[in-house]
This record gives sequence, structure tokens and C-alpha cells, in this order.
Amino acid sequence: MRVIITRPPFTDPKKGKERLTMRAKGSTNRLAVAVLAAGLLMLQGLLYAQTRPFEQLVPEDVTSFASVRNYRALVEKLKNTPYYALTREPEVKALVEQITGKFRQQLELSGRSWDIKLADVEGLLSGEIAMASVSKVEAQEPGMMAPMAFPRMQTAMLVLVDVGQNAPAAEQFIGRLLRIAEEEGVLKQTEEEEFRGHKIRRLTFDPLAFFWGGEKLELAHDLTGDEGLEELPPELQERLRELKAAGVGEAQNVYINLEGNVLAVETGGDRSLLERHLVLRDGGEMRALSQSVTYRRLTEMMDPDSDYITFQNLEPVWEQWKQMIGQASPFLPVNPVQVMEATGLLGLKAKVDSVRIEEDGILSESFVLAPAPRRGLLKAVVPAGRANVKPPAFVGQDVSLYCGAYFDVPTLWEEVKAAIKELSPQGYELMMQQINSPLVPFHVERDLIQTVGSHWFVYVPREFISPNPPREINALLAVELKDSRKLETRFQTLWAMAPLQAPDSTVEFMGKTIYQSPPVPLDRVPGFEVEMAPLRFSFVFADGKLIIATSTAMAKRAVRDSLRSESPLLQKAEFRATLLHMISRPESIYYMDLRAIGEAALKGVEKLMDLSEAKVSLPSYETLGKYLYVSATTTKWSEDGLHVKQWWAFPPE
Repeated sequence: MRVIITRPPFTDPKKGKERLTMRAKGSTNRLAVAVLAAGLLMLQGLLYAQTRPFEQLVPEDVTSFASVRNYRALVEKLKNTPYYALTREPEVKALVEQITGKFRQQLELSGRSWDIKLADVEGLLSGEIAMASVSKVEAQEPGMMAPMAFPRMQTAMLVLVDVGQNAPAAEQFIGRLLRIAEEEGVLKQTEEEEFRGHKIRRLTFDPLAFFWGGEKLELAHDLTGDEGLEELPPELQERLRELKAAGVGEAQNVYINLEGNVLAVETGGDRSLLERHLVLRDGGEMRALSQSVTYRRLTEMMDPDSDYITFQNLEPVWEQWKQMIGQASPFLPVNPVQVMEATGLLGLKAKVDSVRIEEDGILSESFVLAPAPRRGLLKAVVPAGRANVKPPAFVGQDVSLYCGAYFDVPTLWEEVKAAIKELSPQGYELMMQQINSPLVPFHVERDLIQTVGSHWFVYVPREFISPNPPREINALLAVELKDSRKLETRFQTLWAMAPLQAPDSTVEFMGKTIYQSPPVPLDRVPGFEVEMAPLRFSFVFADGKLIIATSTAMAKRAVRDSLRSESPLLQKAEFRATLLHMISRPESIYYMDLRAIGEAALKGVEKLMDLSEAKVSLPSYETLGKYLYVSATTTKWSEDGLHVKQWWAFPPE
């Protein structure tokens, strides 16, 4: 580039000198302004990089992303929920202390003593915390011993933390942590690297050193298979087997960058994800996740005030997976890609989830991108018209679990036939010959499959186990029928053909026949008491449905209560209040009384722990029950995919 300096013609040398002086002063002022402007621009760029949402600081091709939008704001919200009060209960504190005590025991066995407290880490967190990852599929060669050696997933992970004004404290904490790691022999090497003016620390760790030190560590590295394991303490032998099997023995690299108010940490084979993050921080020409059409499309469906959000891009993972195993293996009868395509699961393109804490509960919302047309399993769960998942009349107010869902068996059957015909034409012909054999007393497709409807219902009352002998399990599954009379006739034929029918295999009740299966003893099932009555599945046709109950008493109850005009659950205040947070006219609904489920689950866990002789004292239900209430989930399909809403209600004060 040429620079041409021109000087105007001056007639008066004195005046010319004066003018030159003024020009020089003006140049100095302009230079000062230019320097100031450049400084402001640099400061603006730095502040912009520090305050931008992390979705703008990770590359577009990440396969997953999760973000706590504002850690401090989330903590304050959580402190106002009943769940925070639960953590302050003495019994819960005692349980946490028991668990942490066992962890400390493991550290003592390994000879390690990490003087790091959770409060040390928590004090550094200021604003957003995010995690992004890129998953790649690596091929593995199948063989005679492993014909199902599917590709292995390798993941590079980047964690971003807004430390706010705590950057000096974060630097001190990292330094202290690395000194401890080096003293304990966990940190093998630290190197300072540079990337476009940014300092990156590469840390090389010995994973096995987290568990052993000294001679034990040397032995752990030298071991091949199970040889030499007897020289380790018995409590550590199984742990080493697990670590060796998972390939944990190899050295692992971690890359750290701390600039401004952003701490960035990458784990994986290299630092490529961290490098691209730094390019985006510098305003480099690279597309960020926030510019992804799929990401923007899905996140715009979520509440912008969400406290937490996750995103998974499944399509690139599917494509890599298909390329790796696209060639048919001589050890497999069918191509795995064709099987996955037949199920319809490859139609799941992406997914987004969000969570927001409100004053009276927690709202979670999701959307699964699965555009039409669909096939396989997905096609069977998408209603052809309007779905009706309203609780049937036999569902009472005492519900601990109610589920109403759409699932079309005839559609699934047609998809299964099409898949088998595509994968194995000869197998399809053989299957159809057997189904249409004259030896079969009825037409399987016409008289069985085509009579089953599309609406399914599950009902579990609060007394899941009868309080008085005989203690029976109480639950039922019901399916709406297109032709109840025809299916019951075919069912009677099949029932008569069943071997070893007991004299009490059928019971008459209110004009209905209840068919009872042979009893199954429950006295040896873990978690159940010895006085449990045998399990007898009961089948009955009532209210245009096939009802399958876990006890005769439950089947009788369903027959009797089906005569009601509607379910009492529809008038229950708790249920009605929950619906206000749900999707309008849903195609499936799952409603739970967490008080009843929590009580039953706690009893089951206590019994299992008694059997395993685990020395851990669980909180009583009197303590836990105060913080449990109800929750619900609803779903609805559109041309683009599946919308899901979940609500966990806080107990009223």
C-alpha cells in the first residue's frame, strides 16, 4: 500500500508554520481518540464475550448441550421449595452423613485424603453453568465371539462456568487442587500451551491413582486380567476389575482455560472443542449452537424463563452409526440399520427439555423432533384422530397411579409385518402360513388383533397391597375394544384349550365372567412379606374393555364401578388443579400421587436393605411424606414431533 503525503501551497511561511502546528495538534487529538475508541472496543468485546449466553460460545455441531441459566438465581428458588426444607430434616442429614462417611471410608482404603469441600466449589459459581459434548461413533470389528460388536461412542466434553468476580479465587482453588493432585500422585504432568493468544493448561492424570497409591498403584498398572488381584485388599479387587474392563487405566488429559469470568474445562482425546470455544469468544467466523436452525426451532418452543435447558441432536449420531454398521455382517442374520429403521427410532431427530421452578411446583417441558411421516413403533403411538384418555368410570379417587395412553395394536402389527417382509421375505411367508393355518381355530388377524382398540388404561389404587389378609396386589390394565363380543368369544375358546384348568378358574360376578389364572406364590419374592396371597391374574370383559387385574377382588371392583356415570377422580380437587398446568386435550396422561407411591417405595427399599444387611438408616415416611404431593405428565403429537409437559406440585402449606 502506498501512502501519499500532500502539502498545500502556502504563500506566507509564518502562516504556513502556524497551520502546520494546528494540523499536528489535530493529528495528536485524533490519535488519542482512535486509541481510546480501540480500547473501548476491546473492552466491549471482552465484556461481550463474558456476558454472552454460553449457547453462543459453543460450536454448532455439538451433539448435546445443557445449561443452568443462572446458578445463583436457581439456588435462591430452590431454597424456597419444600425440597430444600427436606434436606434440613435431621433424619435426612443423618442419611447424608452415613453416605459421605462410607465415601470417606473408601478414600481411607485407597490411602487418599482430598482436602476439598463442596462449599469450596460452590462459592466460585456465579452465573451460567453449561456442558456441551460432541459424540463420535468409532467402528469395532465384529468376530465369531462378538457378532454384536456394535460401534463404540467416544465423547469430548466441554464444561463452561461463569465465575463472575470470583476469577482470582477460582485460580487459587485450581492451583490448590492441582498441588494436592500432584502430591497424591494423581497428576502426572502439567504443561502450559498456547492457542491464538490464549493460555491453556494441559493436565495429564493417572485415573487409577484416584483409588490407589504407592505399591498398590504400581501393582494395579502391572495387572493383566485377574492375575495378581489376590495381592490387593478384597474390597478393592472388584473395583479394579471394573476399572480395567472399562479401560480406565490409560492416562487421561484435561484442558483448562480461565480468562475473564469464564472457566472452560475440556475432557476428551484432544482440545479441539475448547479451541473452537475460544474462537467464538474472540468473535471468530464460526457458527455457534445458537445459530443452529434445529436448536433455535426447538428452544423457541420452551419457556424463555426456564431455569435449566438441555438439547440433544440425535441426527448426526444416527448418521455416523449407520455408516459404521451399514455393511451387513456375516455373523448377523439381518442388517442392524434395517432393524433400527423398521422400529422407527431413527426418526427421532433431536430433543429439547426445560425446567422452571414456580411458587407452587416445578414445570418441565420437552419436545422430541420426529417429523411425519413415521413408521414402526412411532406410527403406532401417534393417534389417527382425536384420542380419549379420560379416566374410565372404574378409576376411583383413591388413585396412586393412573395412566391413559394411545397405542394402536393393529397399526403396530402392520408395521411388524412390513418390517419382517423387508428384512426376511422367506421368514414373512412362513409366518403368514402359520398364522393362516387351518389348524388354528380362528383367524388371528381378524378375530384377535383387529378387535383390539387404541386406548389403554392403567389404574393402581392407593392400597396397592391389601391392608388385611389375604394381602393381595391390587392393580389393573384395561384396553378399549372395537368388538368386545367377538374377542370374548375367541378368548373363551383359548381359555378352554388351556391345559390344567382349575375348578375355580372362572367366577361369575354381576353377570360377568371373571377368568382366573393359576396362582403364583409370592412368599419368596424380595420385598414382599411371607403372608402375601398368591398372585392370580383375572380377566374380565366389561364396559367395552378387556380388563386384566392382579386379583379377583380388583376385577370385581372394576366390574361394579364401571356402572358409574364417570370417574370420581375427575372431581378431585388435586387432579383438577394439576390439569391446569397440562397440555390441552392430551393424547396420553400419567397422574401419580407421590404420597402413596413414596410410602410403598420406602417400604420396599427398607425390606430389600434388610435382606442385603445394608447398615443405612433411611428417613421415616412421617418425615418424607410431608414433602410429597402429586405429579402429572401429558403428551401430544403434531406434524413436527412429540410435546411433553410434566408438573410436580408442592404440597399445600
